[in-house]
Amino acid sequence: MAISHAPPKDWDDVDAWDEFHRHRLELRKPIEIAKREISHYLRYLRAFAPMDRVWFPGCGISLFPAVLATFGLNVVATDTAEVAIEFQQRALDLLPKGGSWLDQAAREVEPMPMRHDAPKFGASLQDFRDEPAGQNFDAVLNIRALQGLTGHSLESACECHFLALKPGGFAVFETQNVQGERRETLEQALLDAGFVIPLVESERWYRHAAQATGIEHAFVLGNPIPIGEQRNDDEAREVLRGLFEEYQTLRELEFERTKPLLEHSNTKIAQLIYNTG
Repeated sequence: MAISHAPPKDWDDVDAWDEFHRHRLELRKPIEIAKREISHYLRYLRAFAPMDRVWFPGCGISLFPAVLATFGLNVVATDTAEVAIEFQQRALDLLPKGGSWLDQAAREVEPMPMRHDAPKFGASLQDFRDEPAGQNFDAVLNIRALQGLTGHSLESACECHFLALKPGGFAVFETQNVQGERRETLEQALLDAGFVIPLVESERWYRHAAQATGIEHAFVLGNPIPIGEQRNDDEAREVLRGLFEEYQTLRELEFERTKPLLEHSNTKIAQLIYNTG
């Protein structure tokens, strides 16, 4: 039987997720995955430190939760898939010991050195659509575990993420190839749950303005580029580029207008990362 690299079509199917993670373990080496993840996710630490309690909902077979625990954070990793939690419960033993790429990563995120006492790391079966894994977390890192949910499941998941955070906490939601209506739906669910999304209005204007041109496009690195039959159309490319200046002006105005809210001690911020490819 062919093994699919894609997540289940039905993101509410717990058994399918268990099988998906089992197949990933058969196909890939978690240490190699971790090396790539570290360089990719260190930006979260640099951008949002200091923090202490971190929740990884939908953690899968990532070693990143265990890595953060070695950096001195109190980490809770949860998933609905038994195979993922079995993996997380031995994740600390899979990490290299001393003089490795992990030490180099720790130096890059100073002042968060690797801890010398036992890392504070727990992993358990839990469904983030039903309830949070606790409260008063400084941060929630949801890595590609939210985007496929719809309807009530999406709404409930966003509410649980919001309730898990302490006032002033932040959540990072990383997505893959989420554009158009799906992006609007995801953002609105987070806003409805109570989150504040930085610069959400100007980003929406940019997307709607690009859509209004009638040019088939995709957003890559935050900007629209022609695709399909207009991929190499210089005129189409210039039309889309012409939106950028107004977009930048709107961003600056929105930033100044919302700065007091973003800096308020009770505000819970949702930062969305939109990857493509």
